[in-house]
Amino acid sequence: DAARRANVLVRQQAQQRSLCSGMGSTLVAASWKGEHVDIVNVGDSRAYLFREGRLTQLTYDQTVGNELRHALGWSEEEFEKFPQRHVLTAAIGAASDVVVRSTQIDLEPGDLLLLCSDGLYNPIGDSGIVEVLNSSASVDGAIRSLIAAANAAGGPDNITVVVMQFSGT
Repeated sequence: DAARRANVLVRQQAQQRSLCSGMGSTLVAASWKGEHVDIVNVGDSRAYLFREGRLTQLTYDQTVGNELRHALGWSEEEFEKFPQRHVLTAAIGAASDVVVRSTQIDLEPGDLLLLCSDGLYNPIGDSGIVEVLNSSASVDGAIRSLIAAANAAGGPDNITVVVMQFSGT
């Protein structure tokens, strides 16, 4: 509901202010209660689970390339060669109705939940994220190191990073 309301508000601002015409945003959000987490996303902002040294993407990228990869069964190589692979198929504010994807997960003590924009994962990839998370001594250190790694890799986009650690109920 909050994502749909944000969509309405962004569209209203875009219509009322000429400087805001065409604006939109991707979104990833998590609601955490005990060990249970509900996650929503619109566009290509992602949520990942980092458990026992392994990274798992929890969200679905709403992009042309990802939609075609799933519909046509493309290999990773075919996906990487497609020039419009990063074009969004959904964004907050882009249309009157927004497709909000959701997933749920139960956490275990020690799990990290990472919410991020494509400004993080595009330049360093999943392997870079794993390397940083495996070598970080704290959540704050992980956040700083992830941003530094994305900037060192060129930082071509805005970099948003949230890391939360589950210590148990």
